[in-house]
Amino acid sequence: MKKFCRVTIATIIIVFFFGATQFVHAQKHDPKKDSLKQIAIKDSITKALADTVVPKIVNKIETYSFTLSRSSNYFKRRMDTTKIATALPSLEKSLSFFKKRIDRNDAEMNLRNLNTFSIMLQESANKLADWQTNLNEYSEILTKNNHEVKKIINDASLKITLPDTALNRQVKNVLRKAELLDSVQIAAMTRINVMKNKLSINSLQVSDMLSELNYRTIAFKSAMWGQEEAPLLKLKTSNYKQSLWEVVISTVQRASHVFSIYTSGSWNIRSINYVILAAFLVWCLLNYKRVSNYKDAKTIMSNLHFINHSVIASCITAFLCVGPYLYPNPPMVYMHANEVIRLIFVTYLLLPFFTGKTKLNWFIMLALWFFFAIDDLFIESSFGERLWLLFGSLALTGVCIKILRDKSSMFNQIEESPVKKAITILTLILAALSIFFNFTGRVTLAKILGMTAVQSFTFTFTLMAFSTIILEAVYLQCEVFRKSRFSDLINYNDLKVKLRKLLLIVTCILWVIAFSRSLAIYDFMVNALSSFFNKQRAIGNMQFSFMSVAIFVLIIWISSIISQFINFFFGSKLHNNTNKRSNLGSVMLLVRLAIWAFGFLVAIAAAGIPLDKISIMIGALSVGIGFGLQNIVNNLVSGIILAFERPIQIGDFIEVDGRSGTVKEIGVRSSKISNVEGADIIVPNGDMLSKHLINWTLHNRNKRLEIGVGVAYDVDVRKAKQIVQDILSRNEMVMKSPEPLVLLNNFGNSSVDFRILFWTHDLNNGGSVRSSLMMEIFEQFEKAGIEIPYPKTDVYIKQVEN
Repeated sequence: MKKFCRVTIATIIIVFFFGATQFVHAQKHDPKKDSLKQIAIKDSITKALADTVVPKIVNKIETYSFTLSRSSNYFKRRMDTTKIATALPSLEKSLSFFKKRIDRNDAEMNLRNLNTFSIMLQESANKLADWQTNLNEYSEILTKNNHEVKKIINDASLKITLPDTALNRQVKNVLRKAELLDSVQIAAMTRINVMKNKLSINSLQVSDMLSELNYRTIAFKSAMWGQEEAPLLKLKTSNYKQSLWEVVISTVQRASHVFSIYTSGSWNIRSINYVILAAFLVWCLLNYKRVSNYKDAKTIMSNLHFINHSVIASCITAFLCVGPYLYPNPPMVYMHANEVIRLIFVTYLLLPFFTGKTKLNWFIMLALWFFFAIDDLFIESSFGERLWLLFGSLALTGVCIKILRDKSSMFNQIEESPVKKAITILTLILAALSIFFNFTGRVTLAKILGMTAVQSFTFTFTLMAFSTIILEAVYLQCEVFRKSRFSDLINYNDLKVKLRKLLLIVTCILWVIAFSRSLAIYDFMVNALSSFFNKQRAIGNMQFSFMSVAIFVLIIWISSIISQFINFFFGSKLHNNTNKRSNLGSVMLLVRLAIWAFGFLVAIAAAGIPLDKISIMIGALSVGIGFGLQNIVNNLVSGIILAFERPIQIGDFIEVDGRSGTVKEIGVRSSKISNVEGADIIVPNGDMLSKHLINWTLHNRNKRLEIGVGVAYDVDVRKAKQIVQDILSRNEMVMKSPEPLVLLNNFGNSSVDFRILFWTHDLNNGGSVRSSLMMEIFEQFEKAGIEIPYPKTDVYIKQVEN
């Protein structure tokens, strides 16, 4: 047993020793084997990266590069705040000027100043609002772009080292661009925020000043009806701080400053005006030059008065009548500057046409206009200004009385203004009121009424010249078209009538605007009209406003104008060629109906009328149709059917209900035919479809004619027939196919009667062809000795027996 234990213990020791030796041997490093293992591990890692990470990094580099490029391009092209940064100091300087002026004594500002400052401050407020909108848009997009850039910078996948050197270089390049763009964007955002803060401060300042001016304007308008200063007969120089000369100097300085501020801020609108003026001037000059080369140029130019005198002066005058009113609400100093230029040019144009006495009256009016215009710009009142204003009003009253007493015409060669007497009386009334208010110490009213009086007089005759210039420009264009294919489409006499009506509306609107601005009631009038038209009203459950009604009527009116325009141009061509059949009338009718339908739909959409209301209107209309509009609707639908089926065309010779004539016009409700006597017959379209309609020219204009002739019984009838056949064959107006027929028709009491049947190409020439053939037959029978006997009527037999 002991021996067995010893052997077992020895065996365990040997095994343990052998195992420990193998374990120690296994723990020893083999460099060669270790290197091979590391290479294998690296290869496996590289392969894993190549399979997963690298494609993702490549895609990210492409996406991030595009994002950085887009953000950078937007920053370069759109993020340009240089204009705002450049213009902001000038605007702040102007606001500082207004602030100092408003903070001074209230009595030093009159209504004109308050109005001018309000206008210019409102423009500044609009400009600041636009800048704020642009900066907010820039800031939002820039913040969004910067968020994307920061996402690129913070992307952890771009921070690992890749086995591809080129790829590592691209990653570093993307990160460098992102960091650079991030710093630039942060700087730009800081700059934009600073500018936004400045704009907000300036906007608040402008808002405060506008509120202050609005309060002062209301107070001033309320106070100007009361006594502002001492009555004229109780004036003392000690009541005024400044002399007249000092007031003039300060007015010139401040007016020039306001003028420069306004012109520098309104360049965009003025540039548009200059483009319009240049286009109008080039148009007139080219037409004038082309007409000057015509042989009858002298005759054409004799119908031109202003344009023939000076094309440039005419164009500038016409433009200055409209151009200044394209501005929203310009200050009075700017309007006066435009009026000075306009009066110079209109005087140059009118000068050759004034009569002797009228010329003197006009120059006095011009002097008084300058007199009142300077007084209108005075900022402060003075002792001399009160006398200045009185002298001007008295002189204006005297000139008006002189013009009213003079019954002779003001102009030679050009038409007298139909409103001459009315406008002179209005000027006289306003001048008298100016004198009255000046005497009672209401200086503001006296100044406004005096300026309005002389302004309304001069502007009336300027608008007269404007209308004449426009008509002359259109006349020139018509003469140019005389040498082109458009000559058949334009009839100047008809166009002149339509243009006169349109120009009358335009000139009335311009005169009312100028009159209300001069009276300082333009804003009140616009606000009152806006409130009146935009106020919501109700009839039962239907909500509407007069603005929507006005828009609806305006669009329908414009549609009718366009329809008449098309009818005028294409209709004039058809009227001039009524003998020629044309399907243009039906096409024109369809176009006009389409314009009316499209205009109606646009009017509904623009006016905001709900479709359910339209269904109610259609239902009500159907009831009206059932009771009393059957004929109108019948004629309207018949006109549409005529346009599509086209049983008649312009130029067709038709007979309907016993009336015959040539179709001159196919209208929406009725058509017009012209008979042989020259009368125009209006035929309802319903009669065209319901009555028996004969269209002689549906397929062609050929017509068969008939002549009856008799010869004596002792005449060789075959010879007579041959003579007639020869006559028919020689006449070019007689158609050869169908062949003319000469038939022996009857054995009469005293003659053998022939019936001659033949066709002519144009039914309008039928009467003349028949007459010429009868004359030739009579002559040839007489030469051949063929007797055409008298008809043996009862009267004839009694005469022979006696």
